[in-house]
Amino acid sequence: MGLSDFWKVSLMLLNHDISATLTLCAQQLQTAKDPWWVIGSTAVALHGVDPGPINDIDILVSVPDAKRLAENWQCPNTANTGSEWFRSQVLLKPDFGCFPVEVMAGLEFRALDKWLLLAPKTRQEIHRDTHSLFVPNRPELIKILRSFGREKDIRRANLLSS
Repeated sequence: MGLSDFWKVSLMLLNHDISATLTLCAQQLQTAKDPWWVIGSTAVALHGVDPGPINDIDILVSVPDAKRLAENWQCPNTANTGSEWFRSQVLLKPDFGCFPVEVMAGLEFRALDKWLLLAPKTRQEIHRDTHSLFVPNRPELIKILRSFGREKDIRRANLLSS
């Protein structure tokens, strides 16, 4: 299967609302000055694997970009709503209308009783209409999901591994 066929398969895993929202995200993130990534279940789908239910689109950006985006979007930082698994310096929930989006910066996850900063090292580009999306490459996404330690993330990592 050629690369363009691979992406067509991955995009078929996304419903219309998710697909339309990803296009909006790609458009909105064109102004980002630093690298950014789609992570979580949506990234799994963009790698061509069915992750199961997708509840939102998770995007990781730098803290400076998050602050600029918050101002541009007139979107409050709701980072004080962390969980036992995750926390971030900035958490934005912009209303793009179609599907929930969470834009995070300074994202940390809890592993072995320590908080670890999520800082992907790889960046794989996915062309979407006239814009691009970025995800960690497959081996790194597997590692990230396993590091999160939650059952659903480990299941998704295992699906990506097979």
